[in-house]
Amino acid sequence: MSVNIMCCSKLLGRLRDDQGFTTGELMATLALLTVMAAIAVPSFLSAQPGLRLNGGAREVLGKPMWAHSKAVEQNST
Repeated sequence: MSVNIMCCSKLLGRLRDDQGFTTGELMATLALLTVMAAIAVPSFLSAQPGLRLNGGAREVLGKPMWAHSKAVEQNST
């Protein structure tokens, strides 16, 4: 039990240390972000044409719906 408390106090002391980050920590973080971007960007780029098509379809559907609502508003056919 005392080993747990000792470990936790050392960890909390290390977390409270405000000297900054080491170059190694910054490089590891940068490497991780680079890998995540390398995975995410191609996926996003491949999904973009589908998103554009979906937006175009919604716009085409929206025009007649807008005309219908205007006709109802003005009580005309």
